[in-house]
Amino acid sequence: MLRRIMALVMATACVLGAPGALANLIQNGDFSDGLQHWHASSASAINVRDADDAINTGTGPYGFDGFFSGDFVVLGDRRGDVLAHGGPDEGSFELRSSVFTLEQPARLQVNFRAVLDGRAGDRADYFQVAIIGADHCPPLLSTLLKEFLIDGGWSGDPYVGGVDLAAGDYRLLFRLYEAHGHRSNSAVGIGEVSVAIGPVSEVPLPAPAILLASALASLLTRRRRAA
Repeated sequence: MLRRIMALVMATACVLGAPGALANLIQNGDFSDGLQHWHASSASAINVRDADDAINTGTGPYGFDGFFSGDFVVLGDRRGDVLAHGGPDEGSFELRSSVFTLEQPARLQVNFRAVLDGRAGDRADYFQVAIIGADHCPPLLSTLLKEFLIDGGWSGDPYVGGVDLAAGDYRLLFRLYEAHGHRSNSAVGIGEVSVAIGPVSEVPLPAPAILLASALASLLTRRRRAA
């Protein structure tokens, strides 16, 4: 009887403690609704495009070599391919997600696809990805996830990474900095963005379940002794 009760408690604890599917904390991470739920520092040089756009189909320093198959956002270019009439632009271009909240300390799993291309000058442009506090204005790079230097060569990879954060309110930040003086001309494409609370590899038995099992075991032992 005791073994049956303990097995039942353990099974219940596993169900209660098992992690569910990872929910994306980023709204509109696929940019299917344009820039809704995102905050852009430029109304012209940050824009959403589809896979057939010239900046995606262009090759060499003109585009992303067909890197994207769906909607994506471009930082640092107004229209057309990278080196056409849509640029060059210079300065800092920042795209911030809507605020997401962690009720308790957690490890986040961050995913996105990014591609960088353009023409280098005597000063390198750079692209940064960070998680920042919701109240940082202007943004301060509080947790730098990734930094790329853009030297004119094509670069594109999915990014998957983890970061441990305390409870609080946060945003995901993408930043492209193009050097002043028209010495360079680059652009960044970003798509398939997600931030989720990472899976737990081992789920510990919840404390209430341990207490319940202990109490039941004690009760059964007393009954046996009394009998």
